[in-house]
Amino acid sequence: VYRFLHLPVQSGSDRVIREMGRAYHSEEYLEMVRRLRSSLPELTLSTDVITGFPGETEDDHHRTVELMEQLRPNIINVTRFSRRPGTVADGMKGQVPGWVSKERSRELTRLRFRISSEINASKVGRVYSVLIDEKGKGSSVMARTDDYLPVVIKGDHELWRRVNVKITGHASTHLYGVIVPGMEN
Repeated sequence: VYRFLHLPVQSGSDRVIREMGRAYHSEEYLEMVRRLRSSLPELTLSTDVITGFPGETEDDHHRTVELMEQLRPNIINVTRFSRRPGTVADGMKGQVPGWVSKERSRELTRLRFRISSEINASKVGRVYSVLIDEKGKGSSVMARTDDYLPVVIKGDHELWRRVNVKITGHASTHLYGVIVPGMEN
């Protein structure tokens, strides 16, 4: 079982969350994540945010950015609101112009990559037990740490095997590692 949780928040603005028909507040969400992380410090957190929901103001957007800064999730899935005929949101007042939604999405995406890159940089030099679970590009394989972080390992290695790897580098979406000789599982 991986220490990975996908827990969508949708917005950092309680007003927008309420307009979406959701029954929680951003502070409740933040407190739940704090409790989870105190029990599972290596938990990988993934969340979803929707930008450009009808009525979303610049202040609402900034509240979402601030919440992401506080949460520091490993993964932020950013989606721009799109109208769906027949839905409640389609008829709501305050439809956000596409260009505004797009710019907000870009800002959140930049934040996503900055946060994940910082988190991944903190892993460099550490040794992890990983499960090799797929062939990579060229002569490489992809493995996962117990907290579901993807690790690229050069070379052709047997799938579904556990090995220990030392993290040697990172990108915003994954880590790079080498198998530690003599420490294979």
